[in-house]
This record gives sequence, structure tokens and C-alpha cells, in this order.
Amino acid sequence: MNYSATNNLIANAFFASSVHCSYYSCVQFMYHILSSHCQKSNRQISDESFDGSKVQGGLHNWLINTIFAEFGNKMDANTFDELITDLQFLRVRSDYKNEVIEIDHAISAKNTARKTLNVLKRNFKT
Repeated sequence: MNYSATNNLIANAFFASSVHCSYYSCVQFMYHILSSHCQKSNRQISDESFDGSKVQGGLHNWLINTIFAEFGNKMDANTFDELITDLQFLRVRSDYKNEVIEIDHAISAKNTARKTLNVLKRNFKT
């Protein structure tokens, strides 16, 4: 739903919010991969994310590192890492920095999210 929302947000000039939704569409899909592809229960995910976030510098770092480790294709894993890092950087700028987020940032985030989701879907049949 977050990815679909980006079109409406961009159309209504809510560019920072669209960047946020683009990023979180990938976060939500990574959680879906943990439960469907990796067959982890909600409790397992909760416990592992709690412990992992302390060690890996935050919940999102733990999630990205966990998904990265599950890739069978090294080239796709590296592509995923580059894309999600770029998207995470845009999301931090959008949510926490005192910067104006323009339409080009919003479109870039949307396109990066689409590419990230495509890499994830190609590698994790859920």
C-alpha cells in the first residue's frame, strides 16, 4: 500500500511523505520475506530484531543486513544493498533533515523503491 500511495502523494505535491512511503514499502516487504520466505514467526522476528538492532546500530540496519544475508545471488545482493542504502539516505533526508524535498527526489525514491522491490521479488518467491 505504501508504494501505491506514492503516486497520490506526488500528484498532490507531498514529496517528503512520498519518499517516506517509498522507503517503507521496501521495509514492509522485507518483513514479509522474513515471515514467508524465511518462515520466521512474528515472535522470532520480534526477538531477533530486538537483539539485532542493538548490535547492528538500529532496527533498519538489522533488517537490511538480515535480508542481504538471505540472498543466494551475490550480484543481486549487492544491487539490493546499493539501492536500499540510497533509498534509506533519501528517507533520512526527507524525515529528519531541514531540507526541501522536491519532485525529483520523490520520483527518484519511487523509482529506487520499484527497483528494490523487483530485486527482492526476483530473489524471494513469496
